[in-house]
Amino acid sequence: MRHYRAIAYSSPEEALRLSESLDGKPDLLITDLIMPGMNGRELASRLMDRFPGLRTIFMSGYPEEEVRGIVGDLASPEFIHKPFTTLHLVSRVQDVLVSPASFG
Repeated sequence: MRHYRAIAYSSPEEALRLSESLDGKPDLLITDLIMPGMNGRELASRLMDRFPGLRTIFMSGYPEEEVRGIVGDLASPEFIHKPFTTLHLVSRVQDVLVSPASFG
């Protein structure tokens, strides 16, 4: 079984700033789609410039109509709708980490 270390950031700006000092490349970004200052898709794009191939899971509690334009296919493993269970999140993480990258 592979173990991962989670790092939480309080804002997209903090994630961008502090990711510069990471030791190694992150395996996965889990981000909310709608946040103050920057949406999750923009954050993922900017982090992918720094870490090519970075896998991403987007989440949102907003109605599907509001987030579809940001993320696209809401049925993809790269999206999880709030609220969700820990088991559902773990399943999505496993799906995304073993599937070919599709966000870009």
